[in-house]
Amino acid sequence: MKAGEKNYPAREAHQKRGHQRRQSLLDAAEALIVETGLEGFAMAEVAKRAGAAHGSLYQFFPSRAALLKGLHLRHMDRLQEAVAKGRQTLVGLKKSPGPQAFLDAYLEPLKLFLSQNPSYRLLRLGMPVAGTDAEADLDNDVIAELTDMLSSLIPHSSENERRHAAMILLEVADALVILGTSQQVAAEARTLLRLYLNDLIERFAE
Repeated sequence: MKAGEKNYPAREAHQKRGHQRRQSLLDAAEALIVETGLEGFAMAEVAKRAGAAHGSLYQFFPSRAALLKGLHLRHMDRLQEAVAKGRQTLVGLKKSPGPQAFLDAYLEPLKLFLSQNPSYRLLRLGMPVAGTDAEADLDNDVIAELTDMLSSLIPHSSENERRHAAMILLEVADALVILGTSQQVAAEARTLLRLYLNDLIERFAE
């Protein structure tokens, strides 16, 4: 055994504890934002809810903005995972999906994401670091995922045509997420999306 190798388990345990502590701080921030909004968001309260010392909090997040950005970036990662899950659902189908199956694969993971990350909408509306490069990168990744998903629905379209359709789907879904629409409005928007997908199928039929 080389010198220093015996320290690997201890180092890994330390990194694991650090990751868990960071996640607990983000969880506390999430709950506080939902309860009080961004106006009532305070670092001291986050530390208290997470059972952490102030020094420990500032070790991971040196400022209020850094903590909000950390939570926002976690949302970005989880949102991309949700969209990727939708594509995997379509890949697992034994036959080409219709508009209803496509929307289920696309929208249901987003609904689950919103229920599990309730502060996402509030951060998108009012956080001081909104519009970060990470958000633009996410949009590009989501559009790429949707473009790929649409190949199963309109296989005879070009990639540019599918990308354009993907951008429309993303804009509509993003508006619904940010505005926090009622169930009735969301249902009507879903109907419009289904009509749009039906139109795409007819337009690019063989």
